[in-house]
Amino acid sequence: MVGRKKRYRTEDGQYIYTHEERKGVAKKQGRQDYKLDKIEAKTELAKAVGTKRKYTFLLLAAGLLAFGAFSLKGCLPV
Repeated sequence: MVGRKKRYRTEDGQYIYTHEERKGVAKKQGRQDYKLDKIEAKTELAKAVGTKRKYTFLLLAAGLLAFGAFSLKGCLPV
């Protein structure tokens, strides 16, 4: 039965990594960075879509108000 490999620490508490272990740490860090970048891109996209929808709504509301004002102008007695 094989036990876990003993890991040694430096005086400041950090692990001492071998060359093979460093590759795994770098790979993990790369995945984490990719996920963070992806989340940031999705956030920016959501903000852009929200801004687009806000201005589309304002333009639509202004058009409906203008249409209502011109259409009711002819129906109202003066």
